[in-house]
Amino acid sequence: MCKGISGIIHQKRSPLLWVKSNSHSVLLEHFKIDDSKPIELRRHVKFELWPLGSLTSTSPAKWRFALDEDEKPDWFIESDWAQRCIKATIKQIIPHWVKYGCPCDLILWNTKLTSLGKLRSVGGDLDLEDTRITSLGKLQRVGGSLDLENARITSLSKLQGVGGDLYLQGTRITSLGKLKSVGGGLHLQGARITSLGKLESVGRSLYLQETKITKVPEFVEVGGRVCL
Repeated sequence: MCKGISGIIHQKRSPLLWVKSNSHSVLLEHFKIDDSKPIELRRHVKFELWPLGSLTSTSPAKWRFALDEDEKPDWFIESDWAQRCIKATIKQIIPHWVKYGCPCDLILWNTKLTSLGKLRSVGGDLDLEDTRITSLGKLQRVGGSLDLENARITSLSKLQGVGGDLYLQGTRITSLGKLKSVGGGLHLQGARITSLGKLESVGRSLYLQETKITKVPEFVEVGGRVCL
């Protein structure tokens, strides 16, 4: 699975990025690039960018470049391409995400991410497992699943809805804050949760093992099991 912001370097072109996807397979299809040849015969390589702080940072120093290949062709020199890819991402991707949200999956587990910056929505899955993030900041909606397992998260801030599963196992979360709905399962095992806040519905099961919650309020609709 692609991690961070994904792109493609073509030997004869500028870095190839698409705001609608972080999947290399989707990017290869979108740009009509054949990835079946041996690496030494290819004129392209796949890369990823990982945040070193805020996800919407426009400082090149706050991004790490990583080549997503087992080997590299002779023409590829990282020092020539890394900054070009970072600057292209800051120019093409970050402003769009700040204004309209990220429309695709965003996989950031075990990165040095500390903040989502100005991001307000994610259309696909958002994986923040084992990150240093403590708050979701301006984020209001995740269309897919949201994984915060073992993150340093203490607040869901302005988050109101998650379309898929929400994983909060082992976090320091004590309340769900403004969260109203979870389309999939809500996993709170071992979290420091003491209140379900404004939660109205859980599409599937609600897992509350090893928490201080012993009863679910009647106004919370749960589509699956309640595990206490």
